[in-house]
Amino acid sequence: LWDGKLARWEGGLLTCGIIAYVVTSLRLAKTAGAELLDEFENEFGDKESAAGGGKPMVFTLLIIAGLLTLVLGSHLLQVGAIFIATGFGVSEAIIGLTLLAFGTSLPELATSIVACMKNEGDIVAGNAVGSSIFNIFAVLGVTAAIKEMKITAIEPLDLGVMLAAAVLVVPMMATRRRLARSEGLILLLCYLAYVASLAMRT
Repeated sequence: LWDGKLARWEGGLLTCGIIAYVVTSLRLAKTAGAELLDEFENEFGDKESAAGGGKPMVFTLLIIAGLLTLVLGSHLLQVGAIFIATGFGVSEAIIGLTLLAFGTSLPELATSIVACMKNEGDIVAGNAVGSSIFNIFAVLGVTAAIKEMKITAIEPLDLGVMLAAAVLVVPMMATRRRLARSEGLILLLCYLAYVASLAMRT
């Protein structure tokens, strides 16, 4: 993105990246999944309980229903936010970096809060990290592979903050494999400072 565009060959390269990542993840999950299922069986009961009480169809339908309502809610949020923002003359880049980003991430935030309340930190981290990987590789990759993207309003500061956020999270989560409240507060304050800098650009 540094040159203000994302060429089709670059999009193809990113698309290959998401394919390689998914294939590798599935292979690793296949091995780890069997071990986790055995561990669950030893601690809580039989494999039928570990697999969802023998009702995979019910849980599949619940997941689909949840995804549909999340998509609808985030869509309505985006439509309303864009309408208000454009009414105040805010640029498309600022809308994308703030309101659209928040709207598309709101379902992830809701899911993460629920998972965190149930002490399921792996789901929270996987949700955030996985969606970031998917957005960079798949969303940008597939879109650019179809048609070259020209980016004129994304500034080096935006790219720098994105890179800094990724680098900052690594040592936080590498220590004891957890994210403390103080570290979460630091990340939140960093984001608020970034949003404030965007507000000064408008």
